[in-house]
Amino acid sequence: MRENPYAEVLEEIETGLWEQDLRVDEGIAEPYPYTNKTFRACIKIFMAGIMWKLWEDMEVKDINEKSGHAEAMGNELRALILKHTGVDSHKLYEKVEKSHNKA
Repeated sequence: MRENPYAEVLEEIETGLWEQDLRVDEGIAEPYPYTNKTFRACIKIFMAGIMWKLWEDMEVKDINEKSGHAEAMGNELRALILKHTGVDSHKLYEKVEKSHNKA
């Protein structure tokens, strides 16, 4: 299997976030803010990992069934994010999609 070219940077981000959480917990740092752009990046990273695991672990071989599972999971995550943050993750991508369509 091919190595993930983002593995090192993803692990570095994870370590940095754990270290920042510890500094915040100890009262020596303030939490980082998350703009819509950085929150969208977090969601994309999570979705990339979870979709990969879904497809890897799914015993179903039919592509249409796999696609249906992926779409259902995406909709569930969108609902979860909206319920707990008030953010509609689809709206985070509206400006991105418009800028890509202009190109």
